[in-house]
Amino acid sequence: MTLSARIYAGGAIAFGGQPAINDLLAAKYNTVIVWSVHVATNGTLILNNTQIVSGGVYNEAQPMALPARLAQLRKTGVEIIFSVGSGGTTDYATIASLLNGKPAGPGNPLYDNFQALKKAMTAAGGDIDAIDFDNEDDVDADVMVNFGITLANIGYAHVTFCPFDKYNKDPWFDTMKGLVAAKGSNFVNAIHLQCYSGGGWNLNSVNDWTSGFKTAGGNALMIAGLATNQSADGPWW
Repeated sequence: MTLSARIYAGGAIAFGGQPAINDLLAAKYNTVIVWSVHVATNGTLILNNTQIVSGGVYNEAQPMALPARLAQLRKTGVEIIFSVGSGGTTDYATIASLLNGKPAGPGNPLYDNFQALKKAMTAAGGDIDAIDFDNEDDVDADVMVNFGITLANIGYAHVTFCPFDKYNKDPWFDTMKGLVAAKGSNFVNAIHLQCYSGGGWNLNSVNDWTSGFKTAGGNALMIAGLATNQSADGPWW
């Protein structure tokens, strides 16, 4: 069996410089998930606390040469995913407001800025293989389906899901169903199920998540995610 490993990379991927890229290359991760992109009310994209795209233009507020550095990884076969959202944010409520009930097109800041993000990566010789939905604030199927269709129309080949709340599965299943209907069974190609922090109890419900996504018509790889450094006083890995 060929081993496959994915890693969420936060501040280090932005400001760790070449040593961070060297470490990831040496560790031989198959996929690097750049975490986390936030969406401002005007559609500006912010990587953690650093603005990276605004007004349809990629422009790092603090220089990090991210496109060129990520291109190094992708040229060796590493898959590059950008994750949108996190706990304690309002990113998907903002996305809902910008979408206004339908997929966005050119002229909408959400469309223009995610298009600029992808173009910046391809111009540097890399690309973005998927956008990860780390939706923890507005888990609404219509919002996520419209966001996924928007990304597909821009040219993103895939999206992935990062659910955490075992008591709120149905919107995720409905999102899968909607995206399968709109973009086919392979458009959502991975589920990064949180089995840590707020999603710790998912260790006991992985099969329920898996069967729900299958019933919705999905054909995604289920990955039960773990934490590398977390308190031992919980059920998470």
